Amino acid sequence: MDEPNPRFLEIFFEIFESLPRQGPGNLASTRKALHICENLPDAPEILDLGCGAGS
Repeated sequence: MDEPNPRFLEIFFEIFESLPRQGPGNLASTRKALHICENLPDAPEILDLGCGAGS
């Protein structure tokens, strides 16, 4: 695999650093995903292991 262009990460972070979630989705999508999960407690704790700040 070739090494990425040295400016790749710089450009990547310039594009995504100002986004509130730093990735796709929105609060409605998060709520919908939780709604379809069954047998969750009333106040579930969520571990977000994805990229970005999450929600």
